[in-house]
Amino acid sequence: MSSPPSTSAWWRPTPRRACESWEGHRTLSEIVLLDAPTLADERTRRLTGAVDRVIVMSYDDPISVAALAAADVPDEAWLIASQSVSASLSGRDVFRSLPRAEGAIAAATSRPSALGGAIGKAYDELAEIIAIDAT
Repeated sequence: MSSPPSTSAWWRPTPRRACESWEGHRTLSEIVLLDAPTLADERTRRLTGAVDRVIVMSYDDPISVAALAAADVPDEAWLIASQSVSASLSGRDVFRSLPRAEGAIAAATSRPSALGGAIGKAYDELAEIIAIDAT
């Protein structure tokens, strides 16, 4: 499940509707990935209690680290460090890191193709771990 990149109000479900949507999707599939708003959002806070796994992505810049420190991140959440090699962020252990790869991302977005290089491998490994965790 992912919200459209639009900021239109039609896809800003109430917390109740977000939970209902989650429940509906969960009954249709073994695994549902939910691209939720930030942890501070009421919909995300409500959904956090219903999901099996919370994955939090963060950069290692000072603003992102401060936001992570202020967030109510579940203890069992997997922290993914994006464009980083850090072993921890804001005192939390990093579960996986995604390397910087502007060239590979630009190549993948310029034509229909898989993400290659180190970042493609990192995403593939993360996808395998998520699939294993879901079973």
